[in-house]
Amino acid sequence: IYFEESQLRPMGRSASGVRGIRIRPEDEVCSIDIVRKEEEKSANLLTVLEKGYGKRTVIHKFFRIQKRGGVGVRVSKVNEKIGSIVKSIVVNEEEGDVVMLSSNGTAIRTPINKIKRLGRDTMGVKLMRILKNESVSTVEYIPKTSEIISENNEEIDKNIDKKLKTNNVVKEEKKVIKKLKQNINDEKVEANNIEKN
Repeated sequence: IYFEESQLRPMGRSASGVRGIRIRPEDEVCSIDIVRKEEEKSANLLTVLEKGYGKRTVIHKFFRIQKRGGVGVRVSKVNEKIGSIVKSIVVNEEEGDVVMLSSNGTAIRTPINKIKRLGRDTMGVKLMRILKNESVSTVEYIPKTSEIISENNEEIDKNIDKKLKTNNVVKEEKKVIKKLKQNINDEKVEANNIEKN
């Protein structure tokens, strides 16, 4: 279901809240996410199912804004072959990756732009090969900016290492100069003593 955030009024800790979606028998809420106003036209709903199927669906094209508390609309086909929905995430970019982890500990990383855009009432395409007794257990989206931040951190680390090495060289040079000065002073003292004798 897709509704305005303003329909969820602020409440205290002990309040039970208001109904967001009316749940059918044997159904349950599996995900919640926010579509920002400035990203309404570009937002896609990434949906991943237990047996490794998934897709992107254009939100403004296939989902209309409703009032909270309704039954909502179908996001994906769900059956024994493809399993239930594991997670749905709002994604806004063509760059970045999706990471999926199976119940047996297998992980796969797929570029977001390789995942097809399809309509609501479809099961999607195979994103991850799943063995007979396993399923997708979790899904996360990694934006491109995360890699940029990571690259910047690596560059900062390199600069810090470089400065530390430079400081160490300067310290060693100072030690050598100090030792040379001490040797010169010792030689002067020794020369003075010889002249006196």
